Amino acid sequence: MTTPVQIPVVLTFFDPAGNPLAGGSVRITLSADISTATSGGPQVTAQRTVVATLDDNGIVIVNLWPNSTLSPTGTVYFVQAFTAEGQPAWDGQLTVGGGSGGPDYILTEGDRGIILLEGGLGGILTEVQ
Repeated sequence: MTTPVQIPVVLTFFDPAGNPLAGGSVRITLSADISTATSGGPQVTAQRTVVATLDDNGIVIVNLWPNSTLSPTGTVYFVQAFTAEGQPAWDGQLTVGGGSGGPDYILTEGDRGIILLEGGLGGILTEVQ
């Protein structure tokens, strides 16, 4: 069995006026302590936080494991986006798939019930309210 690898995930964030969240940041944490679903695979604690800076277009690329390769099952990534001034701008959950055409992601914004389905190029395919 091969060891799962992290895949690049492209995330794009905008402010309420539709402007890119330029210079902001994203914090990503796991919902639970995990190991990859292979013997001897890496183990990661839920307290480990990945922080990345958004570029001028509000885009960030982070490397994450597809959720299907994580144990326990049902694990998600918690995502928080902040403005360049450090003010909270968005928070929700992220599930990463590992489809053959590239990664697919599902971002869920819990407090408003919005589900954003994103394709491997980071574009929103569907928005449900």
